[in-house]
Amino acid sequence: MVSIQKNNLLRRVNSIRFTIPFILFLIVTSYEVWEHWLLEGKIGYDLHLTSEVLFFGILGPSAVFVVLSYVTNLLKNQLAISSKLEELNRNQESIIAERTNALELRNVELAQANIELQELDQLKSDFVSLVSHELRGPLTTLNGGLEVALQYAEKLPQESRHILGGVQK
Repeated sequence: MVSIQKNNLLRRVNSIRFTIPFILFLIVTSYEVWEHWLLEGKIGYDLHLTSEVLFFGILGPSAVFVVLSYVTNLLKNQLAISSKLEELNRNQESIIAERTNALELRNVELAQANIELQELDQLKSDFVSLVSHELRGPLTTLNGGLEVALQYAEKLPQESRHILGGVQK
């Protein structure tokens, strides 16, 4: 829709580019002919008429045509740049949408991995708690036995006392 409006604008400016100089030529030529031939009554070749028609009727509208051609060229460039920007914008929007979707999927994966890691951390904590509980019983029994054995340490050989003392620490 927007490009159709832009093309219509370009067509209008292009038609004005040709129409206005032609209308200016007709107005100037008509006025100069009216001024020189009808008011002065000199029908025929007149140097003043020729020079004024050349200067005002041809050079003036030609300058208008050149300026309007420049404006038309600027408008075409602006339309081309605008079209490129619109295309780039659409491409960027699609890239952003794709990356947003990828990030959303990655966030879901990371949330799931986080839940799994929390479950594994809980399993680890439960395992360490269970192992420490299960080892505490036999260690307490061994420690009690060591204390009893070390109460009678003077009856044990020196090397045995040294070993039992190291185990108790």
